[in-house]
Amino acid sequence: MSFPVLLFPDTVARPSLLGRLTPLCQPLCVLAPPSLDQGGEPAYPAALVQVARPTASTGADQAADDQPRRMAGLLRQWEGWARQHHGSGLLEAVKTGVLPQPPETVRTVMSELKNYGQSVVGQEQPPGVAADLFLHLAHIHDRQAADIEQALAQYENERRELARSMGHDQQGHDPAEFEGLDPAALPPVDYSQALDHLLPRRLSAWSVLADALEDDQPWLIGADAQAVQTLIERANARFAPGDGLRSPAGASAPFGSGVAAAGSARAQVAAGLDLPDLGQLTPVQLEALIDKLGPELAAIQAELNDLLQWLASAPWNAQTQAEAARRLTALGDHYAALLAAVGLRPAGVNRLDVVVFPGLGRADLLKLMRGETIAEPAAAGAFALLWLAPAEA
Repeated sequence: MSFPVLLFPDTVARPSLLGRLTPLCQPLCVLAPPSLDQGGEPAYPAALVQVARPTASTGADQAADDQPRRMAGLLRQWEGWARQHHGSGLLEAVKTGVLPQPPETVRTVMSELKNYGQSVVGQEQPPGVAADLFLHLAHIHDRQAADIEQALAQYENERRELARSMGHDQQGHDPAEFEGLDPAALPPVDYSQALDHLLPRRLSAWSVLADALEDDQPWLIGADAQAVQTLIERANARFAPGDGLRSPAGASAPFGSGVAAAGSARAQVAAGLDLPDLGQLTPVQLEALIDKLGPELAAIQAELNDLLQWLASAPWNAQTQAEAARRLTALGDHYAALLAAVGLRPAGVNRLDVVVFPGLGRADLLKLMRGETIAEPAAAGAFALLWLAPAEA
C-alpha cells in the first residue's frame, strides 16, 4: 500500500510538501548526497519519507567524493579560498556564476607553459566543484529552509493552542484591546535566496548522483516549476519552431507560441487532477490517516501507478492523451470523496499534473537534466513525471 515518488532536484522533504502530497503519494523519497552523515536526516516516519543514497562505488564525477572525509577537505579548500580573496571581488563574481578572466601577460603565459599538463589551482581560480559537493552545499541550504519552515509552523500551532486554552475561540468572546496586537504578524522570513542561476547546475548534479541509484526507482516528481519547465524546453529543443504547436483557437503557431497539440510528440502537460492540501496535519497524523484509509487508498495508488505504466508503454497519440485525462480526473474525484468520507476538510487544493515526454525514457530525462543532447526517440510510449504546483485561483 504505497505509491513512492522521488523528489527532484531538492534533497530535503519540507513539512509543507508532505501535507500537499500525502497520503496519495507516499513515501516521498529524497536523494541524499553520499557525503552526509546517515544519522543527520529529519525524523520523519518511514511511511512518509525515505532517503535514497547513491552507491559508494560510483561517486560523482568519478572522483570518489562519497567519502565524508574527502568532502570535508573540499569544503576546507573553498573556505580557505574565500578567506584569501575576501574583498577582492572574486568571491562575489563566483556567487553570480561569472568568473573574470585575468589579463594575458608575458608572466601569465610563462606560468602556463611552466605548469603545462599539471593540475594546479592558481590563486585566482576557485577550487573545483564536483557534483556531490555541489549537491552537499545545496542540501545544507534546503535543510536550513526546512528548519525555518518547521519552526514557524510550530510557533503558529502553539499560538493557536494558547488562544484556544484561554477561550479566545469561544462564541461571544469579547477580545481585549491587547489581543488586537498580534505578535505573530511579522514580515515573512525570506530564506529562499536568489539561486535561479544555479538551477541548471543543480539539475546536473542531481542527475549524476541519481544515475548511481538502482534501476527500479520511484516515479519522479518536481515541485519547482522552473525545473520542470527547463526539462520540457530541453526535450522540445529538437523540434523546429512551431512544429506540433497550436494556438488556443486551433491554428498553427509558426513562431513557437501556443500550446502543444493533443497527442503531439512534444513534451507537455498531458493531464492533471486537483489534489487536496492536508498541510494542517502533522506527520504523525498523516501516518495515522494512511492506516485509516487502508485498502481504498491502496486501490487509488495502484490505479495511478498503472496509469503511468500504461503511458510509458502505449503508443502516444491524441486518443491516449484523452484516455489518460479521463482516468486521472476520475481518480482525483475518487480520492477527494475518500477523504471527505472520513471527515477531512482540506486547507486548500493543489494541482498535480502529469508531464509526458513522448519517445523518451527515464535515462533520457537524466540526460536532459545534465544538458546532454537526446538522439532520436527510442521508446514507443511517453515517460511521465509528476509536477506538483498550486492550483490557479
